Amino acid sequence: MSITYEEALSTLTSMFGPPWTQDALDAVLRHHEGHMENTVETVLSHGDGDPTDLVERLARPPPEVSNDEELARSLAAEAEAEEAARAAAAAAALLVVIAR
Repeated sequence: MSITYEEALSTLTSMFGPPWTQDALDAVLRHHEGHMENTVETVLSHGDGDPTDLVERLARPPPEVSNDEELARSLAAEAEAEEAARAAAAAAALLVVIAR
């Protein structure tokens, strides 16, 4: 069974009293595209914090990672993996020499 957006907002307003306003709950519900469970989880996890702080945080776009930064991270991870493989091969070769 599905409820309307207005019913969802009314339910949230009755669940959360002051300091939560209908406008603040509306902003969180819109952020979650009308998904009640996600909205309730977000409000509850915000705890006793000021609702305005949460609304402002949700309104900010997520930080973007540039393609260059993403490529640099990928190359660094590959280099670390290659270095670890070389170190393991060197250790194995040393063990062979010691075993002789």
